[in-house]
Amino acid sequence: MDVLADKIEIINWITSLQDVSVLNALKILKKESGAEISTEIKFSPITKEELIQRALASEEDIKAGRFKDVDSILAEDWDAI
Repeated sequence: MDVLADKIEIINWITSLQDVSVLNALKILKKESGAEISTEIKFSPITKEELIQRALASEEDIKAGRFKDVDSILAEDWDAI
């Protein structure tokens, strides 16, 4: 069984739990493992100059052939990710 299948199986099991003590134990395990997930999205704005530099760097990458076309991206095995 792969990791994704394991996760889905665990999610299904958790959603069916009725035992509060097991849920509390899972909360403790989550907290102790440091697996807290931040729901806060952290973005920092970029300056106009940074945006221009990124665009120029992208143009250089394209000229140098450092890019993937849409067809090659769509051909990737997305189920393996």
